[in-house]
Amino acid sequence: MTSTQHRQAVAAEVRAALARDGRRQADLAREVGISRAALSRKMRGETPFYVEEVVSIASVLGIDAGRLIANATASPLVAA
Repeated sequence: MTSTQHRQAVAAEVRAALARDGRRQADLAREVGISRAALSRKMRGETPFYVEEVVSIASVLGIDAGRLIANATASPLVAA
């Protein structure tokens, strides 16, 4: 798994969790404490999420951070 694949898989999992929760990206950015532009780059997989951001996002969305990462790791995007 490359770092790009991992970054994209985490971004896809965050997008899916955000959609399931019905929140807007702008609202999530505000609640997590990062700019909308920064979150947008992360959601596109251009820049990585920091561990603290994943934990905050998971908390805001009411999901387990470990599960979010596990789901991303199991993603076809990171398959060898």
